[in-house]
Amino acid sequence: MHVTRLTGLALSALILTSCNGQQSSNAKPALVLQSCRLEGVSVEARCGKLEVFENRETNAGRKIALNIAVIPSVSANPQPEPIVFFAGGPGQAAVKLGHVALYILQKARREREIILVDQRGTGKSNALDCNNKNKNLSLAEKLVDPDSTKQMQSCLQKLDAAPEHYTTPNAVADLEDVRAALGYDKLNLFGVSYGTRMALSYLRAHPQHVRSVVLDGVAPTAIKLPLHFGRDAQGALQRTIDDCMKNADCKKLAPDLQQDVLQISAALEKSPAKITLNNPATNEKTELVMDQRIFASSLRSILYRARYGSLLPITIGEAKKGNFAPLVAQTTAFSADLEDGMSLGMFMSVICAEDVPMIGKDEIQGLANPLFKADMFNSLLKTCDIWPKGKISTEHAQPVTSDVPVLLMSGALDPATPPAWGDLVAKTLSRSKHIVAENLSHSVSPHGCFPKLMADFFKEGNADKLDAECVKNIARPAYFKNIYCPPSR
Repeated sequence: MHVTRLTGLALSALILTSCNGQQSSNAKPALVLQSCRLEGVSVEARCGKLEVFENRETNAGRKIALNIAVIPSVSANPQPEPIVFFAGGPGQAAVKLGHVALYILQKARREREIILVDQRGTGKSNALDCNNKNKNLSLAEKLVDPDSTKQMQSCLQKLDAAPEHYTTPNAVADLEDVRAALGYDKLNLFGVSYGTRMALSYLRAHPQHVRSVVLDGVAPTAIKLPLHFGRDAQGALQRTIDDCMKNADCKKLAPDLQQDVLQISAALEKSPAKITLNNPATNEKTELVMDQRIFASSLRSILYRARYGSLLPITIGEAKKGNFAPLVAQTTAFSADLEDGMSLGMFMSVICAEDVPMIGKDEIQGLANPLFKADMFNSLLKTCDIWPKGKISTEHAQPVTSDVPVLLMSGALDPATPPAWGDLVAKTLSRSKHIVAENLSHSVSPHGCFPKLMADFFKEGNADKLDAECVKNIARPAYFKNIYCPPSR
């Protein structure tokens, strides 16, 4: 999750569905969808709204409308169990990511419809927006920390919502209403990053309605955001540096890469650098102060993409010379991708109710390291002090136990949801298989043979039959030898 710099899991997401195909033979759709067009999606979809109670505890009072889109199957007679994709963040809007879903699930769509639902608090489902998409913010303001307590207090005053009701369990109840309204008996679930928590939570609450599950970048409730941000980011950075030292070109370019990173960090902590550069997005000249916290958080951001990791020796080499433009450019590009369709208020509602209350007073300090320090996350913890919190049962944080077929997928270079979390979740899923891509980072599903593996899994409903040898053929992006030209293989 990663919101600008405080969140980290989050990243890519998609949900596809269609409502022209078959539903359960015993159920009649109660929700009629209309023809529509989704941004970036070439095929005609079906869209509609379903009203649910904002307060799921009382099921009374104010209602909110859930935004639903269905992308039809290629087949004239699709299988009766569609694929539902859960978006990441938390806070990403699934319908807006329909084009991503269509790309990843294009092979699986040959037999199944794909359902996209904007989770409550995102997209067009009463989004809890906090002006985090303000395009008038300067580059310096975006890099420093737009998620301050002051900003969030202002956001709370403007929201037309009760934020304490925008939690994962309530979103699970919403999806169950959507399933029933569309007339499906069983669903196939596909979650990315935070979306894996949604998928697991739905599996626990409604196992009788789940045929199979795919989890990409596993983020269980046990992850206790942002507790492990530093540890997991350090692990991804160390793996990236180790890989560099094993590569002749990279090692020649940056023989002391690890020491360089630590030295830059220490120097910025002692004396932040005032720098002037051109905004990568607008080309306007701007000034900002690069301190240790921004440096570390920027490093963590670029580790989300393996292709950015291939630039690390060049990026650090330029930073040693006082040129932070490459680092800022990569961070800005990553944040722009992430913030598109992201609801910061919904992120706060989930994290502040489900994660932060589980963190002991000394845990963050105990896990901090010389680079990814505890103060990276202190503003998030302070904001949770003022953010309204929903009621969460003790069961929510417990492992999900199930014999439903589950395919887990991880990238070994992931700074937010490393393979260890997938291993942990797999322990209580008796029919699961965990595939780790050694050369990928966060969200592996769009890469290499993963779309085909997913399609095969959804077709058979059995992870044991999958031949995942093809994942070994996914190569690490070649290292750049200079800042201007891409590498040649």
